Amino acid sequence: MKKQLITMVAICLATASLTGCGNQSQTPSQEIVEVQRGNLIITATATGNLDMPHQAELRFGTVGTIKEINVSEGDKVTEGQVLAKLDDASLQLAVKIAETDLKIAEETLMQTIYPQYTNIYG
Repeated sequence: MKKQLITMVAICLATASLTGCGNQSQTPSQEIVEVQRGNLIITATATGNLDMPHQAELRFGTVGTIKEINVSEGDKVTEGQVLAKLDDASLQLAVKIAETDLKIAEETLMQTIYPQYTNIYG
């Protein structure tokens, strides 16, 4: 008896749901349109943060003042391209002083090893 009651309830529910679905059906609207060739324009907008995978920080091997910048923001650059130059006047002076100190040291060494040595640099 219980089994029959459950079966009857199930059949009623199934019938009610099918009847309800049938009442809600709609006929699709139809429209006839002439096909034309043309450009399809689609616009998309988005917001968010940009990730710059090819961004790098510039680091020079020394401290100094930038003398010249050869690129602008947004420019494409290639490997080996000079992007900026430092004011190297003080570095060039340091190189000349080091070269002079080297010559003096060489002269001193030669005079120590060979006392009869004469200055070949003039």
